[in-house]
Amino acid sequence: MSVDRSLNGRGTSSGIARFRQELMANKLGIAIPAGTGDTSALWTRLAEPEASFDVLAELLSAGGLGHCSPVWSGPTDSSVIAQEDRIADPDGVDPDGSNLLALFDALIIEN
Repeated sequence: MSVDRSLNGRGTSSGIARFRQELMANKLGIAIPAGTGDTSALWTRLAEPEASFDVLAELLSAGGLGHCSPVWSGPTDSSVIAQEDRIADPDGVDPDGSNLLALFDALIIEN
């Protein structure tokens, strides 16, 4: 088992942070820089958790820009099913609730 003892200023693993940054970049199709001279703004923003979330949110709100697309675009049916009184008793056995009241009455008497 290997332990990454290289910690950054916040006490978190530098290796794991870099791994996460590269993983997100690979999934989003963002180029991983070979050196410090060819670093993109998206790559730099992926280094911070809050900024990486913002990158994804901005990309999705702009239609993905070829990097990503929403998995689920939401419901397509906006109709609402009308509520019915029998929803409390789907079998329709006790439409006025009298059997339920009788059950409660029997339970109270037993105690």
